[in-house]
Amino acid sequence: MALSNYGPIGTINRFLRLRPDGLLHHYTTSGGLIGIFESKTIWATSIQHLNDSEEYVHAARLLRKELEQRLDKETGSKKQLIADWLETPEEKGRSFITSFSQKSDLLSQWRAYANCDDAYSLSFNSEEISSILKDPNCALVKCVYKIEQQKELLNQLVDYLHKMITRWSGLKGSRWWAWMGRMNRVVEGVLAAMKNPSFEEEQEWRIVTSVDVTRTMHFRPGRFGVVPFYKLPLMVDENGKLSFAEMMIGPTQDRKAAEFAVDKLVHSYGIPHKTPLEKRISHSISSFRP
Repeated sequence: MALSNYGPIGTINRFLRLRPDGLLHHYTTSGGLIGIFESKTIWATSIQHLNDSEEYVHAARLLRKELEQRLDKETGSKKQLIADWLETPEEKGRSFITSFSQKSDLLSQWRAYANCDDAYSLSFNSEEISSILKDPNCALVKCVYKIEQQKELLNQLVDYLHKMITRWSGLKGSRWWAWMGRMNRVVEGVLAAMKNPSFEEEQEWRIVTSVDVTRTMHFRPGRFGVVPFYKLPLMVDENGKLSFAEMMIGPTQDRKAAEFAVDKLVHSYGIPHKTPLEKRISHSISSFRP
């Protein structure tokens, strides 16, 4: 990821504009799959309540370490900016996450997201993903796993913020608050992209959704209590059917029963075929024993 040749503003902007080649795949359970098709939405879960809560802490720690190292070297307005951020670095990145993988049949994902006989991968193309990104509070980011790349990106982020603050320091009133909102979304996008190197196999992309007081927040029970989430509208056709690229049924002991049920679900709520003769449903070839 050689982006740092473009300066801090160019580097951050180019990073946030990265887009995947091919489909993105969302792993879920049967309950999640039914919810997606019935509601025509996909969940964005609080980053602090993901299956691996260490991810949020991981990004905050990297940010704090970078800011502490910078504070001793800087002077003037940049030093003040860093000092202000050091007061509450763990508050940065309180966003909501929808996870996708570039791999549609990944054994570690079946294990992480669902139990045997209750696992599915729902795939979306670029147009279907772009329909979500029409919301200005949503951004698509590619996860970064290598520590050195994470440090470089955070380095560029601090420089980016300083340059942007210097450039737009004259804004007042509503224009200032609108600009601050954009800066917060940039920070959230970069921080949410930082993941522990042990998860590199996932090749994850994330839709990062900022806190939005105009959007209804929903709640569900989780392993450690109440979990906040948003529902993001998905693309539908002229008949209100959910648009998706393909679906994979995870490892299961009864393929025929699983495919029969999924086929009925798709026909009821989604677009069932790529062409009149080609189904969108396939089976995992992974071998999974719980």
